[in-house]
Amino acid sequence: MTTLLNWLWPTTRGSTPEIHVSLSVCPKALSRSGSVPFSIILTATLRAPRPVTVLSFMTLLSTSEKALYEGGFTFTDTNTGVPAPRANIDLCYDFGDGGILLGQENASMFLELQPGIPCRVEHALRLVPPAPEDATGAQPIYVDKGDASGLESGRVYKIGLGDEQATIAWWTYGTKDDVLNAEGRSGKESVDDTKPIPLPLLLDKTAVFEVVT
Repeated sequence: MTTLLNWLWPTTRGSTPEIHVSLSVCPKALSRSGSVPFSIILTATLRAPRPVTVLSFMTLLSTSEKALYEGGFTFTDTNTGVPAPRANIDLCYDFGDGGILLGQENASMFLELQPGIPCRVEHALRLVPPAPEDATGAQPIYVDKGDASGLESGRVYKIGLGDEQATIAWWTYGTKDDVLNAEGRSGKESVDDTKPIPLPLLLDKTAVFEVVT
């Protein structure tokens, strides 16, 4: 079905946009003690002739906690080349029969990218400090909350992009305000009304970090 949104910002007009990403970490080492906050910083830069609005929900362009679990970032041991196992998390959402609607009520699910202007998304790993030593003198036991599961102390890991969340399934030309506030629509439109060409996140620069106790 041809919609007003397609007429205003057709996804097929001109060349397909590209979203290039680079990764960095802060600090350079992940302390499993949880004493120092640790973040993965993804910087996305759009290559396109004009602004693009993307559905960032459940992708690496969103700060959803799922990015740090299975299907999100990957962590490969630089010595062995073996990816670290990731914990799985199931997040269930019900958007009803209409799906995700285009409107300000869902503004947090969309992200506007401007050509050539870096967009920074920070993913903070949540860590639970070890329990204090008990009266018997037993060593503290580190309790993992999931984000850092599978990462071993003394190892160095290279960060990659997992298949599940490294593709933008829905996007359109136009600013976020224009897309979510488009006038003249016949009723509410959802992202299910259009099927643009998926946009993969193109990794230009990765990052490495060491895990310490």
